[in-house]
Amino acid sequence: MNKETLTIPQFRKALTSSYFEIAYSKLISNNADSLEEEEKHYLLKTAIILLNQIDSSLEKLGYRIILSYCNQFKFYIPLYDVSINKGYIPISKYIERNFLQERRSESENRFFNVLLSSYKENFAQDGIYLSEGQLDLAKFAASAEGDFALVAPTSYGKSEIIIDKIKKNKSKKVCVIVPTKSLLAQTKRRLINNGSDNELNKIITHPDMYLNNQESFIAILTQERLLRLIQKFPDFTLDILLVDEAHNLLKGDDRAILLAQVLLITRKRNPNSIINFFSPFIADTRSLESPYLPKQLSYKKTEEFIKIEKYFSIDVQNNKNLELYDQFTNKFIPITGHSGTTDLIFVSKHKASKNIIYLNKPRDIENFSIKAATTEPERSLNKGIDELIASIAEYVHPEYYLIDCIKKGTVYHHGSVPDIIRLYIESAFSQQQYFEYIVTNSTLLEGVNIPADKLFILSPKIGNRYFTKPELKNLIGRICRFSEIFHSSTGSLQRLEPSIYFIKGQYVSNKANINNFIERSLRSDLVILDDIDNVLLKDIDDIEDSDEKSKAAESLEYLENIEPNTVDSNSVTYAQSIIAQLCYKNNVHDFDIKKNEEILKKNFAENLLFDINTSSYLIRAITLLFTRDIDILNEHFKRMTSPSVQRYYTILLQWKADALPFSQMVINLVNLWMSSDNPLIYVGNKWGDINYEQKKGSNGYINRNQKTEKQLINLAIVRTKEEQDYIDNYLVKYIEIINGLGLIENMFYNKIKYGTDNQTIICFLKNGFTIELAQTLTKEIYQDYITIDLETDTIIINPNIAQAMSENGENRILVFEVKYHIR
Repeated sequence: MNKETLTIPQFRKALTSSYFEIAYSKLISNNADSLEEEEKHYLLKTAIILLNQIDSSLEKLGYRIILSYCNQFKFYIPLYDVSINKGYIPISKYIERNFLQERRSESENRFFNVLLSSYKENFAQDGIYLSEGQLDLAKFAASAEGDFALVAPTSYGKSEIIIDKIKKNKSKKVCVIVPTKSLLAQTKRRLINNGSDNELNKIITHPDMYLNNQESFIAILTQERLLRLIQKFPDFTLDILLVDEAHNLLKGDDRAILLAQVLLITRKRNPNSIINFFSPFIADTRSLESPYLPKQLSYKKTEEFIKIEKYFSIDVQNNKNLELYDQFTNKFIPITGHSGTTDLIFVSKHKASKNIIYLNKPRDIENFSIKAATTEPERSLNKGIDELIASIAEYVHPEYYLIDCIKKGTVYHHGSVPDIIRLYIESAFSQQQYFEYIVTNSTLLEGVNIPADKLFILSPKIGNRYFTKPELKNLIGRICRFSEIFHSSTGSLQRLEPSIYFIKGQYVSNKANINNFIERSLRSDLVILDDIDNVLLKDIDDIEDSDEKSKAAESLEYLENIEPNTVDSNSVTYAQSIIAQLCYKNNVHDFDIKKNEEILKKNFAENLLFDINTSSYLIRAITLLFTRDIDILNEHFKRMTSPSVQRYYTILLQWKADALPFSQMVINLVNLWMSSDNPLIYVGNKWGDINYEQKKGSNGYINRNQKTEKQLINLAIVRTKEEQDYIDNYLVKYIEIINGLGLIENMFYNKIKYGTDNQTIICFLKNGFTIELAQTLTKEIYQDYITIDLETDTIIINPNIAQAMSENGENRILVFEVKYHIR
């Protein structure tokens, strides 16, 4: 029988005030109890017709009707039949185990259940049942031999496919590129847990861990770390490069361009290298192809729609009622009796047991979390929570806002929270039923997996712009993961209809039209196209915009100066001096290297710098070489021309060289602020409230006299993290250049880079341990648990060390961290 060619726009046109619309609205707005029997039958018959349509939106609508009907009436035979037909085996297996025996007759049990159960075993893998789409993805990845892109929503097993690829290619040179240090740690942890004993003892997570001319290795690196490895070893090559969260390649920022550059260098050094891309959203495989990478990608994408989201909208600014947005009919359905006067009151009324609260700005994240902590009722603390609080108080500070929030069942998560604390609270939120809210921003988008049933979006923005459609879909996919839906003891098919709430409250502009944003982002028949902003994914001759063309030329010039002859280009100017070459190789963008090369040479020749062995001398060298007479483009780096800022970073560098614990840096920073004659303190635009420099949109200062001691401590916490990141990610480039010029004493270089010249501790740091954990593990009491080879920078840790550390009363954060390094 041929399918009807009805389309969703035609369906919507015929829908208004129809019998279907009335019945359907009752069903999806939780008024199913008011449905007449005739309406129920009509909906089910309509669903069958829609499921057989060519238009994918109509097909999804048919599935939505079946799913909602079965969840509302707890009658799952229709969903069972549909899930078998569509290959949604996890659903059918869950229904078989939990509901089917009660509904089927005895004779049906004997025949159909045995037959279908046998069929479902074809989809079983390591005790988990995969959908047909998941199995197809796994088979594709296993059989593909060349470059490919694999696109699937969260929960579809991309991480498992990456790990399987690594394990099958252990005899080769394999690298996984991840976008963040947090995801780097998670990927390493997954890989260690999936390897046999001592199989994956050394995973390279830092450029200094690599030994020249290794025949095989496994590396997990950010693009910045991979670039440093490429720079350090001219003969370094890869056989397989696995790019996780590959949609980041499409962006137009410096990190995306850098990612494209390392891909091109990898292929130039080894033309037979294989590059695999993994992403939750790429509309067209050709979007990832670069004219400078001639190989064509094969492509696999799943079109399954196992989950159907329910979107809600409310304007608490104007005290309006809740509305349900239906993405298929493109209509907002009023939900009576549901309103709220503030964001927090509404969230509190509609929360599930686990909830993600999305906000854009770190300041707003802390603001909301503190409000929740002051209004939520007291909670009974257990031993695990007491230990969590005590550990964070010792590691960071007893007055940390996060501790107040933890006491009320809330944690928060943003880029200015110390990395290990973020991992620690993610784990605590996942494992402890005690926690209700995790309040976060876009840090959640990069592969962080935490359990949650509901998502509350209190801001529709990411940075200074609105969410793109793919980014919003990616965020939404973070709740109700398959592992939670189909869990053997706590699973629920209700989670196949996750609830997402868009709230127009205090964190949204009065002018914002949230309903309009929802319509243009989530309507079921929207055509989503890739926004390709990365200039290295475009042929420079095809670029018409002059600014974009200039950026493309600059990016190619950087690429060629990092790795000559990577692309064919006659317009590239190569740096002639060592100092300019090192600026290119260290990816310096604070000034125009080509334009300032003669000045750089002059600064280097005139300033007799040598044997640098103090922080003040190092800061002086940075400013003399890279700021004198140079037109600086970056406003933050331009601050280095100020003597007071130079003194400030001299102090911060010394703290790093002395390997001060994070908690001590926080105390020292507060003391530094209090000792200043000027009460105005620079804290950056994220946290400031005074426009001291009289620049538009610049509120980078606070008046310390207008802040409480607790407020100053918490500002010091976020600023300590941000300043250490600035040193590690930006100032370190200049330190590496100066070291490359042979101007820094080796012992001092190690202290600045690692916080120590102790080779054992340095070995731990190269293997991804924090300085706090490295110092702890060098204690005499733990030597029997650790085997270290300093020549190969290899560390093997006995898994029993975690128990020993607990018994010795070590900080629980350090015990948690050591588990990331043991199987």
